Amino acid sequence: SHDTYGETHYGISKRSYPKEDILNMTISRAKEIYKRDYWDKISIDDDIVRMVAFDTAVNVGLGRIDKFMKGNPSWDELIDRRDEYYKALAITKPKMKKYLKGWLNRTQALRTFIGEELCG
Repeated sequence: SHDTYGETHYGISKRSYPKEDILNMTISRAKEIYKRDYWDKISIDDDIVRMVAFDTAVNVGLGRIDKFMKGNPSWDELIDRRDEYYKALAITKPKMKKYLKGWLNRTQALRTFIGEELCG
């Protein structure tokens, strides 16, 4: 598929990984990239918070994780911060507003998954 970052497959873009064969990427290759470039770079002891931080980093960039993690938030506080970030982004960058519903659906799905599958 294509998004604002060009060719994209499994959420991995050609813009971010110009040497990768994006359109023919296997799921196992995508998992290797996500583990190496995101999961392994997030050092958080709580597995659920780490999972939310990982998902956040994949969506908004690894460079923003430290800001999101200030004050050692719980997993649900981290999702709340992410929702606020998306809402602010839609206001400050009106062209991004078209993505707001999808972003909020993603965080709600994550919140539901954690609540029902991991904590429920």
